[in-house]
Amino acid sequence: MVLECAKRGISAVGVELNLPLVIYSKYSARRNNVSNYAKFYRRNILKTDLTVYRTAILFGAESMVEMLAPKLDEMNVNSHIVMCRFPMPSNTRWKLLQCEGEGIDAAWLYKKSDEIMLLSSINSFTSKRTRATYHQTKRTWMPRFVRRFLLQYPRSPAYAVIGFATFVMFHTWIDHAYKKMTMSKEEFAIYAEHFNEVTRARQKFGHDLHFPFYNDNKAILPVQKSKAE
Repeated sequence: MVLECAKRGISAVGVELNLPLVIYSKYSARRNNVSNYAKFYRRNILKTDLTVYRTAILFGAESMVEMLAPKLDEMNVNSHIVMCRFPMPSNTRWKLLQCEGEGIDAAWLYKKSDEIMLLSSINSFTSKRTRATYHQTKRTWMPRFVRRFLLQYPRSPAYAVIGFATFVMFHTWIDHAYKKMTMSKEEFAIYAEHFNEVTRARQKFGHDLHFPFYNDNKAILPVQKSKAE
């Protein structure tokens, strides 16, 4: 839509969180020689100032539409918005002007008004249901607030995986540093010698393998016994 507007000489801005899509959109704008009219930014729409736009087109899931309804209310009066696939929720300041298509091709045109548009005050043609309006969000094991969090912070799973992998890589060094600070020199020397001996046996022969939450780590048992004594 941004490129189509740019081809007709209308300045348009695209907001997207997915970096590869932003890069591809910029490449497409340059390839079509419309980069002066089409701008693409990697932003979170919830943190984007919408007051500078008079017209907006929104693509998204039904749960995302409900979440963005308060944000879209920031647009000025007499602004227009086109909702694709899913209509605007009721009890908002957006008045429905026209509805076209059905299914995944359905689109709704709204205009921002001063009054809240209650369900009973919507035009009569809105009662015509399309296949898109029959969509019901599937129930999943993931709570709704988690889905909203992932929509706002799509990189959080990657950060969690990187953090866990980093912890797995360095937890042994952290444990050794903690033991060195809390043990005497004699105790730590005994611990280090035994730990290295067990580690070498594991590497060469596969003896005394340690499985977390399944068996004890024999590399640290002597230290525990010495502390118990």
